[in-house]
Amino acid sequence: MFGRESTLASRAALAAARQGKYAEVHLALMDLRATPAFSIGDQLIPGAPRPKQMRQLIAEQRSS
Repeated sequence: MFGRESTLASRAALAAARQGKYAEVHLALMDLRATPAFSIGDQLIPGAPRPKQMRQLIAEQRSS
């Protein structure tokens, strides 16, 4: 999906799933500690940002 790193990560996740360890690998790869979480450009935003903050983050990513 996003190049060689994505392919390797997906293979690791599939191998972990076969061993009953998918959740652990998913957490290690994604490092998500909150629900919901949003990925905007190169930023990971945990929790639920307010609409104004979300628009600002998107505008910043679009301008960079």
